[in-house]
Amino acid sequence: MAPNRRRIEREMFARMKNEIVDQDGNIPTDEEVATIKALLALPHRTEEDWCVIKDIFDRRDLICMEPAEETSDTEVIEHFMIKDGRLCAFTNLQDAVDYIKENVPKDRNGLSFQIGTRPFLEAVEIADDQSMELLIDLPTKERTTEKYMSYKDGQLTAVMPIKSAMNTALRRLMKLSKDARREVNDER
Repeated sequence: MAPNRRRIEREMFARMKNEIVDQDGNIPTDEEVATIKALLALPHRTEEDWCVIKDIFDRRDLICMEPAEETSDTEVIEHFMIKDGRLCAFTNLQDAVDYIKENVPKDRNGLSFQIGTRPFLEAVEIADDQSMELLIDLPTKERTTEKYMSYKDGQLTAVMPIKSAMNTALRRLMKLSKDARREVNDER
């Protein structure tokens, strides 16, 4: 990547972060994000570890994003982008921008996304209302070894990234298993 392009990206990133903070965005500090990531990296988390993470989330907003223009590729619910039927949010702007750059189709004008913040508790409420899972800090190709978080049915859990093909195969297998159990129950 050319030095000029990196400089432009750093300037754009700094402007976006300032805009989020100026819009009364109460995003986690760099230290809080580091704490969350360190706790997620542990092989086993204690109840106390989860309390620390939840305390940070209860006091802070998550970063949400949506395309500036509607596209057929991207679904949005209440400013949260949907990926594979799950709400997506981030604790820090760098992970959000990296995710967009890697996973969102680019058009001639480049990436055209609006980024904002919503309180964690609102994200949880939306996920519960929609019967969806909330994914926080989804991995990118550069962060394939970092765990991320999932909120579903009132519980936060740590998730290890797996390749999307394997993820699709696992989902199909789970659906087949569920359908088989339903058939057995119907026969009884």
